[in-house]
Order: sequence, then C-alpha cells, then structure tokens
Amino acid sequence: MVGPKLPRPGRSPLKTRGSRRVATSSALAFATVSFSNVKPQSSRQASTKQTQDSHYAASTGQTQWLQITLQKAETPNQADINGFSTLHTAALHGRLDCMKMLIEKFNLDINMASLRGWRPIHLVLGQESKAMAVECLQYLLSKGADVNVQNYNGVSPLHKAASEGRENCLQVLIDAGANVHAHDNEGQKPIDLCKMWGHRACAKRLSHAMWKANKKHQLQQMCKLESIKAVCEMKQRQFLLREQRELNICNVMAFESWLLKKGLPLPTRTILDLSQVQRHSLTLRKLAGHIASPIPSLGALLRSSDSIFSIQRRYRRQKPWNLSTNLESEPATSIFRPNVIRLGVEPEKLPQHDFTSFLFLFKDPFGDPVIQIDNIGRVYSVPDLPYEVLHQSLYPRTWTPRLEVPRDLRPVQIFNLKHRRRPGPEHWWTDQMALSLRVTLDPMFLSSLQSHVSTYCSTEALSPRTASSSSPKEPPSVQSESSNSSSP
Repeated sequence: MVGPKLPRPGRSPLKTRGSRRVATSSALAFATVSFSNVKPQSSRQASTKQTQDSHYAASTGQTQWLQITLQKAETPNQADINGFSTLHTAALHGRLDCMKMLIEKFNLDINMASLRGWRPIHLVLGQESKAMAVECLQYLLSKGADVNVQNYNGVSPLHKAASEGRENCLQVLIDAGANVHAHDNEGQKPIDLCKMWGHRACAKRLSHAMWKANKKHQLQQMCKLESIKAVCEMKQRQFLLREQRELNICNVMAFESWLLKKGLPLPTRTILDLSQVQRHSLTLRKLAGHIASPIPSLGALLRSSDSIFSIQRRYRRQKPWNLSTNLESEPATSIFRPNVIRLGVEPEKLPQHDFTSFLFLFKDPFGDPVIQIDNIGRVYSVPDLPYEVLHQSLYPRTWTPRLEVPRDLRPVQIFNLKHRRRPGPEHWWTDQMALSLRVTLDPMFLSSLQSHVSTYCSTEALSPRTASSSSPKEPPSVQSESSNSSSP
C-alpha cells in the first residue's frame, strides 16, 4: 500500500492560490532580468562571428560570402583586436578580387592603418601573398596608395620588400617613386636590410637605384646653384653700375670744383655728352649695293647728295685693313664672323663668371655652407652640395685644373736643380775608400793619403760657408788602420 505523499524538504506543505501567483510573477521577473543580461552578450558574439566570417572569406578569396557578411555587418570597417580590417586580411593573403570589391564597392580607405600602423601596401609584400604580390601592389598604387608611408617603427613598403627579398616588388616601388634613402627608427636603409638577410639581387638593384637618385639630386641642386648664380650675377652688374654712376658723379663734382678754383668756365652740355660717348672699333658698313667696304667707290660718291670733301672728311679715319691679295684693289667682301661661332666641331665654352669680390662662402658653426652677398644679405636656400663643389663653382679662377701638368713643363728654380760638382772636403770621400781598400793599401799610398787628409782638414782650406756653419769632421786615423791591418 502506498502511503500519502510527504512534502519535500525546504518547501511549505500547503500553498494557496495567491502564493502561487506571486511565485509565478517573481519567476517571470527573474527570467526577464536574466534575458536582458544575456542579450548584449549574444549580440557581441554575433558581431564577433560576423567579423570572423568576413575575415575568413577575405583570406580564402570568397567574394560572395564576403559581400553577404559585410552587408549584415554594422560597418564594413570592422576590425579585429589587432586593428586588422577585411582589406588588411585580403592584402595579406593576396586576394585581388576581394580587394577590388572592398575598395570599389564598399569604398574602404586604401591607406587604412592597423593598431601598429601597418597598411595594406605593407601586408601585400609578405610571404602569404606569394605570386600575387606584384599584381596586388600595382593595383594599390594605381588606386593612390602612399608609396612612402611608414608604420610606427618607421618601416616603409621598400623596407618590407627588401627584408622579404621581393625583387620584382622592389622595382615596382622604385618606379613609383619610393625613397631609397629612407631610414626606419633604428636608422637602417632598405639596402641594409638586404645585406642583413642576404638578398644579393635586391641589394644590387637598390644600389643602382640609389646611385641614380644621388645623380638626380645632384643635378637638381646644380640647376638650383646655376639659378642662384644668375641672380647674383645680375645683382653684381646692378651693383657695379650703381657704383660707376656714383663714381662718375663724384668725378664731375671734383672736375667742376677744380674749374671753379682755377676760374675757368664750366663745360657745355655738348662737351659733356661727347666725353661720355664710348668710341667703338671700326666696323664695315654697306654703302653701295653689296659692297662691304667703308670707303665708297667713285660712282657712289658722285651719286650721293653730299660733297666729296664731306664724305672724305667723314671717312678720313675709317680706312680698314686691306684683306685682298692685290694691294692695289679694295676688298670686295667682308671676312667677318661672330665671336661665338667656332670652326671646330663643338663651340668654345664661355668662361664662368667669378664672384671673388662679390660673394663670400664660409661655414657656419654646424658645418653647413653659407653664401653671403656683399652689402646685400645672405642666400637662404643654399643648394645641398659639398663645400668644395660650391667653392669651385663660385670661384673658378682660384681652382686648380683637374689635368696635372707634366713634371718637365713645371717651372723649376735654378737653386733646386741638382748639379754635378767635384767632391769637396765636406764629403769625406776618403772614408769609404779606406773602409774598402785598407787591407790592400801599401805604405807609400798611406803616406800620400795622410798628407792629403792633413791638407784638406785645415780650417783655412775649407770654404767660408762650411767653416762658419760647422766645424770640420775629424779625419780618420790612417796609421791606426794600417796597424790594425798589419796585425794578424
């Protein structure tokens, strides 16, 4: 027999209808609160799942799935915890179709940065993109990607390509105008990374590009220097004209004061004008037809309205040099050519203008060159060139020519020439002879040698210059040498 049900422990044995309603309402309220607390967590999970799906679709190159996930997302610029968007993921894995869709259809920023400053143009140069790196890089550059952008460590796309050893991408970046001399935060250039990682082909290509960049920069700076020289030459000409005008005024004032002191009348305006006219050299003038002689023929003189005496008086001092082989006849043509034309293959180079008395070149406390204009000011935009190049260009007369003059053509002073002279007593030629022949010398030669040494070792026999400068050297002891040679 089954007994009556016993109440469970912890529960009241009897519950009224009102108490049941209270319990039900409290349970609903608790469920509502718990549901409200769970809802944000589920939406966060959903957004995280959508982000994961979009990144997975971008990494695998599934454009339809990527488009569906981006349409469901709140914004197409959703990034993960590292700040990587779908565009970064597509560029990292070399998915060109996904990149085109994200940039052209969803208008994503092509220079979007991650938390560490990585751009899509950096990530496309990694090893994950494989053979699609060049095409993706060309597409990003065509859409306006910054070729010299750097991340927070100062790494540029050229640094990334150099460290990865991508030679084709290096050439694309160089053609796009990448800075081959860029430094990262550690002070390293792209060619330094090529040397560190052993990419010889990339280092060779970069060295060639750096040489061309240096030459281009030098050419630009030389053009800048030439423009500065043209401006300074014009200023110097104006300065000299102003100085000459002031000097002329001073001369006129001094001349007038001298005339007033002497009691002479002042010169008229005609005399002053004639004194200022510059007399040029004689030039051939065409007087009749194609005749280029300054002395006209008799027919031309008779046809002219002026009298013969006036024409003779006009050309009295203008008879040129007779260039004809027949001295009795006048030259029929003018043998004349401008000074700038040369009969050689190449025209002669005009001498460079020298700014010795107008421009002053020196270095500031930091070692940078400074160009000072006389009584005017400084040149603020000094070209980025070495000090020696600036000095050679501004002062060409003070610079020695590059071609070395042969030694035989250089001037030599007569005192520096070597002459063959008879050996005097200061040379002591007897020393070497005694050392080499002392074993075989006979007594008669030793006696004559002793007399010779005693004669030329006296102070009176020496020259005055040698006697005054230094005391004579002590002669060697011939007798001691002979005794040494005779002893066994």
